[in-house]
Amino acid sequence: MYPEFQQNLTDYAQLTLEVGLNLQPAQHVIFSYSGDMAAPNVIEFVRLLTEGAYKMGARSVQTVWTDDGMALSRYQHLSPDYLAEFWAARAQLYLEALEKEAAFLHISGSDPQFFAGIDSALMVSANRPFREAIQPFRDAGSEMRSPWCVIDLPTPVWAARLFPDLAPQAALERLWKLIFQVVRVGAGNAVERWAAHNAQLIARAKQLTTQNFTALHFLGGGTDLTVGLIENHVWQGGPATSSVGNIVFTPNLPTEEVFTMPHRDRVRGTVRGTKAVSIFGTLVEDFTLEFEAGKVVRYSALKGQDALKTLLEHDEGSSFLGEVALVPHSSPVSETGVVFQSILLDENASCHIAVGSHYADNLAGGTDLTEEQRAQLGANVSKMHLDLMIGSSEVDVFGVRADGSRVALLEDGDWVFQG
Repeated sequence: MYPEFQQNLTDYAQLTLEVGLNLQPAQHVIFSYSGDMAAPNVIEFVRLLTEGAYKMGARSVQTVWTDDGMALSRYQHLSPDYLAEFWAARAQLYLEALEKEAAFLHISGSDPQFFAGIDSALMVSANRPFREAIQPFRDAGSEMRSPWCVIDLPTPVWAARLFPDLAPQAALERLWKLIFQVVRVGAGNAVERWAAHNAQLIARAKQLTTQNFTALHFLGGGTDLTVGLIENHVWQGGPATSSVGNIVFTPNLPTEEVFTMPHRDRVRGTVRGTKAVSIFGTLVEDFTLEFEAGKVVRYSALKGQDALKTLLEHDEGSSFLGEVALVPHSSPVSETGVVFQSILLDENASCHIAVGSHYADNLAGGTDLTEEQRAQLGANVSKMHLDLMIGSSEVDVFGVRADGSRVALLEDGDWVFQG
């Protein structure tokens, strides 16, 4: 690797602990990794995290490993009779840690197309027992009960997919450099830079909340979509605050978005996807969705339409929206010019919508309400939540007021709204 790599890797680990999780003394922490366990620097990075966590006073550190190859064997060969038992044990670990007010870090190193040869319906069926067992934990995440964070870790296979014209080592180094770049590691004190960046996102979110728009209108590049917003919606951006312990943490590294809650039944129009997205291990490209009364009623994709179909038909809420997010086209992730085939990265390069579940803190007082109460107000409920990128330099975004007047928010993909 290049000379600065080791210091960058160490800084990335420390940034994750301090800004991502804001790990507290005497707190339990769970690190989970999914991807290629044999990839270079994976074990090294988790060791850095573990050492850093204990130095910060962690009470316990546990790591849950999910190797793509081992997961494939499970999908192909494990008897359905044993699958529920396997997932119940995995879910129990997370639920017990949640009761202990643990912090949770998920590290993704998966090849975005590793499971492309597996039928998406089979993937959903195999994972359904886990989704059912883990649902209380997922609900806690959407309610921001405990600190959690998601990050990406490069692997040779992922790098080779993105940069097929480079030699394997050169491709891996390029991906590492890009990851460090977009998480603001390698140019001064990353923790301080993130404090300033998060402050900007918080200010932007507050500005938008005070506007009390009734809808957002996305227009251009084949998109003409109106997303009605739930009453008393709250825009969020940057850090979140846990409802237990009031710990300020940053759920995604990187993050460039401000986001809020659509009204389940008030989305209409057509939207064209601007970036490919991996759905159940299948890359879905050039998709179009048409909404009526909040629901996707027609859809198509140049590639991966079966996976898109499986997503939208997963449950009653998976064809409605739970989130809408604004991201400038000039964001650091977008400026790399790379489609990473990672939702975490690509969602921070583009405005996006998410089919599926909502985040409770996008509704004023939402974390004090039950899911059923939020649903009665117009929040969407689903066991799925998947971001679909819809922004580009061709797409303008307008805020719509109750009287029908419009305010330009983004033009040619970039912010023009000053608050």
